[in-house]
Amino acid sequence: MWHRTDVGSRRPQAIDSSIPAASGPQAVIGAAVTQVDFPAVDKIFSWTLPAPRVGAIYDLSGNGKTVLKVNAGWYWWNPGTNISQNVNPNPPDWWRQYAWTDNNRNGLWDPGEQGQLIASRGGVGSAVVDPNLKDQRTGEVGAWLERELLPNFGMRVGYVYRRITDISVLANANRPFDAFNVPISVPDPGPDGVVGNSDDGAAIRAFNLNAAYLGLPVLNQQTNLPGTAEFHNLEISATKRAAGRWSVQGSFGYRWNRDQDNSYFGNTLRSLKTPSNPNDLINTDRGRYDFTAWSAKINGTIEAPWRLRVSPSIRLQAGQSFGRIVVARLNYGNQQILSEPIDSQRQDMVSQLDVRAEKVFRAGSRTISPFVDVYNIFNTNTVVNLAWTSGSSYLLPSTFVAPRIMRLGLKYEW
Repeated sequence: MWHRTDVGSRRPQAIDSSIPAASGPQAVIGAAVTQVDFPAVDKIFSWTLPAPRVGAIYDLSGNGKTVLKVNAGWYWWNPGTNISQNVNPNPPDWWRQYAWTDNNRNGLWDPGEQGQLIASRGGVGSAVVDPNLKDQRTGEVGAWLERELLPNFGMRVGYVYRRITDISVLANANRPFDAFNVPISVPDPGPDGVVGNSDDGAAIRAFNLNAAYLGLPVLNQQTNLPGTAEFHNLEISATKRAAGRWSVQGSFGYRWNRDQDNSYFGNTLRSLKTPSNPNDLINTDRGRYDFTAWSAKINGTIEAPWRLRVSPSIRLQAGQSFGRIVVARLNYGNQQILSEPIDSQRQDMVSQLDVRAEKVFRAGSRTISPFVDVYNIFNTNTVVNLAWTSGSSYLLPSTFVAPRIMRLGLKYEW
């Protein structure tokens, strides 16, 4: 019986960021051409962060056939250049987003039709860093039990828990969460997006922005909004190692998501990854999206006569859970609202069979192997992405599983 424990930590990460001096784009005001110069910022943020790890392996049976593995770790996210780009007052693209009312109904924007300023990027005093900004981090704990049941055949069962905290976002500091405090009833137009017919849902209780905040300028602040994401993963796999001219491996995974995000499969649910106003909480678990997902896969290799190697692969995957989205026109702009919990419906399950056939020719110590791959043999056209928002495009497919594809190739090994 043996026991091994690994305890370690990457050296504390020293992370900081800066912005060089720059000049903004030229703007013509009247007869004058103006240009704003931005001084360098030597240090936007600075962190020194320890990242501990610990792992242990224990031989339960004493003969190496039943092994328990446990590990845990704390991982800091690499912010890269994201934060410095977000708070740079001179970004590559300067823009302003306004609420728009098409007064002449021509389908085009005309001068004077812009209304409330919704968001903007670029300009003096347009972006700041929260002095208490923390780096986003992930905590993870995992345990696996491995057992050799028969010669060359074993199983593995594992569980992984992952938690993401201090989620970093770029939010408008002049529109705090509690400023959205004016109750309003939003009609649910139903799947067709038209108010007043038989498919309408119950009215949704939402919140407008307090009028005192409507006229304030946009101040983009890199900060940590409240909210954590949690994931529970169960993994089961079995492996029959190559012996007797064949091998096979199968796996099944089940995941419970309590997620913080703003979009799935191209469908936007809110503006930021974490809730920025009370409307982001509607039909969620305090802002988290609760849903499950699973996948299963079996693949193997058969050493057939005449040095022909056949490798089939079967993949099954649950479709993404979703709920219908309503776009509400509120006093601060458009707001996506879930009219039902995100686990109310599910996209199509994906099933796919792929096969590779390979012929091996030997020339001394070298091998030449022509092969053919066939993907999606049954040519299934499963929808993997569709529109979740009420309106004429509701449930309209946008992405399908790729059609049957054949690929020919040649491998040369020496």
